[in-house]
Amino acid sequence: MAVFNESAVIIDPMVAKDAAKALRSNPKDLIAFAEDSAPAEPRSVRVRLVPVLATEAAGITIAALAIYRLGAYDIAALHLQQVPYFLVIAAMLTGFLVMLAGILGLRRWGEIKYDRHSKTNAIRYHRRYVFPDTDMDSGARATWGRVVKATNAIYRSRSAREKGGVDPVWMSTVLPHHQWDIAESLARLSLLRRRQREILTSAGNDAHGRDDEIAAVLIPQQRAQELAIAEIERHVRLLEDFASQTTTADTALRRTRAARLLATLDDQHAELLARVNRPGSWYTEDLEQASRDLRIVTETLSSSAQRSGLTTSEQPPPGSPAGAPPPTGVRGRAGGHLRYAAR
Repeated sequence: MAVFNESAVIIDPMVAKDAAKALRSNPKDLIAFAEDSAPAEPRSVRVRLVPVLATEAAGITIAALAIYRLGAYDIAALHLQQVPYFLVIAAMLTGFLVMLAGILGLRRWGEIKYDRHSKTNAIRYHRRYVFPDTDMDSGARATWGRVVKATNAIYRSRSAREKGGVDPVWMSTVLPHHQWDIAESLARLSLLRRRQREILTSAGNDAHGRDDEIAAVLIPQQRAQELAIAEIERHVRLLEDFASQTTTADTALRRTRAARLLATLDDQHAELLARVNRPGSWYTEDLEQASRDLRIVTETLSSSAQRSGLTTSEQPPPGSPAGAPPPTGVRGRAGGHLRYAAR
C-alpha cells in the first residue's frame, strides 16, 4: 500500500488512472481549487505534426535517391554522364541532415504533446484534485495532517497485509474515497473562509466585526461552517479510531505469531527432557563409582595422616633427656612435614 505525505496531491478516485498519474507527475500544471473556472483546453497539436512529417519525408527521399544513384552506377558511369561525384555525396548528406531535423522535430512535437496533455488533464479535472499546500488554510492542513497520520498507520499495519485482517478490497477502493471526501471538504471550507475574509476586508470591515447588516448574513454562514467542521471532525475521528483498532489488531497478531513460534519448540523441549532424564546411564553410574572410590581414598589418607602425626609428636628429639617433653617448635615442624607427606 502507498504511504503519502501531507503535501501530496489528492485526486478523486473516480478519475481515470492514466489521468491521475499525469496529474501527479506534473504538479506545476495543477490549477488552484480557488479558481472559479478553469481556462479553455489548449488546441490540438496535430497541426504541428504536418510540417514535421513533411521534413522527415523529404530527408528520407533525398537520401534514398542519392544512395540509389551511388548503387546503380560506378564512378566511371557518373563521369560519363557528367554528374559530379561530390554532388551525389552532398545530396546524400543533405538528406541525412534533413532526416535528423525531422527526428528532432518529432521529439519536440512529442514534448509539446505531453505538455499539452498534462495541461488538458489539469483543466479537465479541475476541482477533482486538491493540493494541500495551496488549497487548504492552516486549520484545514492541521486536520489533514491527522488524516495522513491515521491513513499511513492503516497502510503500515500488519493486519492490512496479512490474511484475516483488513479487507484488501476495502483498502484499495473504499479508503481512497474517505481520503478524497475529507480533502475536498477541507478545500471547500478553506475557500469559503478565505473569500469571506477578502469580502470583509474589501468592504472596510473587520473580519471578526459584528456590524448588524454584516452579521445578519455572516452568522448563518459561520454556523454552516461550524456544522461542516463538526461533520469533518467526526469523519476524521472515525478514521483515527479505525487506525487505532488496526494497531490493536497488530499487537494481537504479534502475540499470536509469538505463541505459534513458541509452540514449534515443544518437540525440542520434549527431546531435551528425554535425553537428560535417563536413569541408569553408563556415564552416571561410572561417575558415581568414581566418586565413591575417591571418597574412600580421601578417608584413608586422612586417617593415616592423623596416626602418623600423633606417633611423631610423642617421641622426644635425639639427645634430649629421658622423660623430657619434646620442644614445641620441633613437634610443630615434624607434624607439618608429615602432614605435607600425607598429602
